[in-house]
Amino acid sequence: MDSEYDRVRSVLDKQFQYVRNFYPERPLYMNVAYRKQQPTMVELLRLKEEGKLNDQQMFWFTPNKPKEELYDWIKDPYQFNNLAENPAYEKVLKKMRSTMNKWIAATNDLGRIPEKELIQQMWNQLDAPPITAVPTVQVTNNQVVITCATAGASIGYRKKGIALGKCTHSLLLS
Repeated sequence: MDSEYDRVRSVLDKQFQYVRNFYPERPLYMNVAYRKQQPTMVELLRLKEEGKLNDQQMFWFTPNKPKEELYDWIKDPYQFNNLAENPAYEKVLKKMRSTMNKWIAATNDLGRIPEKELIQQMWNQLDAPPITAVPTVQVTNNQVVITCATAGASIGYRKKGIALGKCTHSLLLS
């Protein structure tokens, strides 16, 4: 998020939520400049400095986090009681962990690749972003067709000053 990086993934079913923290050595709270501008965050940090937060509120400021978390979000909707190390929930933990592993493999979760490496892959190992071709606009019989010669390019468009959306490579408006 912004200047800080973390990788967290979660799966849930009708009763449980499983959370995997890929960087458990990093804190839950990260000192993100954008977040620190928000009035709620300003107040929360003030209360923290004054020692006025309770244990549950202070949990967010612990210096690290568990590698795995498991919550019964029906009984514990605010997720205060991590069941991941409770032997009574070992079967649930294994099932949720397996579901997560399958999802990561099936989706080719790119969170495992540092952002700088992903950018280099997207830019085909260039030192700067590639240049996207200028889109062309054709108006025929009350239809607008917008295309771009750059494969995979996204085209953002507006109609009468209102953003309508984005598309990839070409667009037909009526």
